Amino acid sequence: MEYRQVQQIAKDTIKFAKKNINSGMNLLQVREMCEEKMLELGADSFWYYDIGAFVFAGDETTVSVSGEQHMCGFYFNEVSYDSNYQ
Repeated sequence: MEYRQVQQIAKDTIKFAKKNINSGMNLLQVREMCEEKMLELGADSFWYYDIGAFVFAGDETTVSVSGEQHMCGFYFNEVSYDSNYQ
């Protein structure tokens, strides 16, 4: 797969996520939703510890973690996620 195809999958997945993230979803649900969408759009694997999407919110946005250590557990709510954010 060419890098441009991969970039388009990523862009399309971000657009999809912006429209489909809802209050009450936890970060693992968002990650799974994004990974499913990327596979649907043609991705065939995820190279970094088999993780297709790293999802952070709130204070977690400043944390740097290895794929081995990445865990999703927080919830989106009206305060921590702004669907109008560009």
